[in-house]
Amino acid sequence: MATRRAVGGLTSYFYLIGGLAAVGATFVPGWPDAANLAGIRVIGAIAMAAACVLFPLRALTPRWVYHPSVTAGTVLITVVIVLSHSATIGLGVATIYAYVMLDSLIFFGWLGAGLQVAFCAAAAAWSLHHEEVALPALVMLLITGMACAFVTAWLSRTSSAAHHDQVTRLYNQRGFELRAAPQLEAAERRGEPLAYILLDLDDFKAFNDRNGKHVGDRVLRGCANSWRELIGSSGILGRTGGDQFAVVLRGVGTGPAADLADQLRARVPEGVTASAGVARMMHGETFSTLRSHADVALLEAKDSGRDRTVVHGDPDRAASELEAAVAGGQMVLHYQPVVRLSDRERVSAEALVRWNHPEKGAVAPGQFVPLAERTGAIHALGAWTMREAARDAVASGEDGLGSVAVNLSVYELRSPEFFERVRATIAETGIEPSRLTFEITEGVFDDHDVRIAETLRELRSLGARVAIDDFGAGYSSLRWLRTFPSDILKIDASFVWAIPEDSDEDPMLAAIIGMAKSLGKICVAEGIETEHQADVLTKLGCDLGQGYLFGRPVPLAA
Repeated sequence: MATRRAVGGLTSYFYLIGGLAAVGATFVPGWPDAANLAGIRVIGAIAMAAACVLFPLRALTPRWVYHPSVTAGTVLITVVIVLSHSATIGLGVATIYAYVMLDSLIFFGWLGAGLQVAFCAAAAAWSLHHEEVALPALVMLLITGMACAFVTAWLSRTSSAAHHDQVTRLYNQRGFELRAAPQLEAAERRGEPLAYILLDLDDFKAFNDRNGKHVGDRVLRGCANSWRELIGSSGILGRTGGDQFAVVLRGVGTGPAADLADQLRARVPEGVTASAGVARMMHGETFSTLRSHADVALLEAKDSGRDRTVVHGDPDRAASELEAAVAGGQMVLHYQPVVRLSDRERVSAEALVRWNHPEKGAVAPGQFVPLAERTGAIHALGAWTMREAARDAVASGEDGLGSVAVNLSVYELRSPEFFERVRATIAETGIEPSRLTFEITEGVFDDHDVRIAETLRELRSLGARVAIDDFGAGYSSLRWLRTFPSDILKIDASFVWAIPEDSDEDPMLAAIIGMAKSLGKICVAEGIETEHQADVLTKLGCDLGQGYLFGRPVPLAA
């Protein structure tokens, strides 16, 4: 049987088409003088109004509501035939009964469909007999209409059965993969997060042996109905094994997905429990790889005692905690100054996020940023960092922070919503785009990922600047300078720390700074800790410097 959205959508469509046909046909010459054209137009208007009401509510309306809707459709068609006062027109209008029969056979179970078809056939026979349609024509019309409706419905149900589980009416393994795989491809293409949840009823075979298969099937249907209601249209739900279910959620990271898995487990019928494994799609992963990661997490949940949720790569469920920390105000920004080496004047600052954990105290970025990237929480964290840094820059003025730099993750750059998020932040905070710098590391670059280059160009088109961070730490830096748009080159601290203490020369740094200047880029040296390092870099012509010599990362107030 069709889903509630399909039932509502098709019912609305047929009401709309029927209403337009009823109203439109009354303006065509050829109606008998006795026809009640005004009444037919009113019925057509009622049908179109019903379509406008049903369509927006199609995903929320319970299935039983469509029984009276289909019955009402039969009644409206019957009234139009009676008002036409014509056997010829009545035969034409009666063809619409076939749509009502088809709706019933596709939308409802065999019993409900049979009752609707019987009522429809009786209404057709009475109304056409009332208009004195010849009995042979009446019988021919009814038989043909019912036959077409039954054949179409049988083909539809046969096709649906190949992709649906007969016990739960959910997608089976084949149907689930056919619908879930394109979601992964779309999420990969658009840079959106996507989560996969695998649920398994604990010791279900033993439960079946104790209580019988009919009770087990009732439990499976209970899970399916309850979970279908909870997930709604936000994800794809299927029964992929005997007691195993799967969910795909597009646009959702592992934190919210794990929380949803807990809610799903809490809704299993009394007497059984469920375990869940959650995995998040990583860039370049196939659907089978994603599924295997969820399967590994599910096995961990089983091995660790059952009746629990385990996230692949995040067994402690830190992603949910991290997202709650972002929303709960546990994150703070520290700023490290960037100075002009020629006169040691502060010109800007880099925003560095810190986590003030209520129990663990200060948590270093190296501990939670990789987790945020792995689980999808980086989008919430990055949005908060950018917004707060912009607010602080505006509040402190040009003489305070000056311009401010924030670090970007590859996952943010791949997101199609990122550029709009930047524009919204600029509009919300009132910061001049020229006071925003976005720092990216060489590790984000990928020759085949055109989305990153496009995003960087969009940022520069706003007036913001792009800096390549940790330059030289990778293996292909020169190629990226030619391929990707940037304004600033930040030399990795390892080159600065390698400056000889007994020399004012460093050929490697001289080459990097010279190349940066020849390309028209501002050069920033990171990790400056001594006056000697600063003097050498100044002599070599480096524009800006950053490091403990000029200041450690501190809160704005400090």
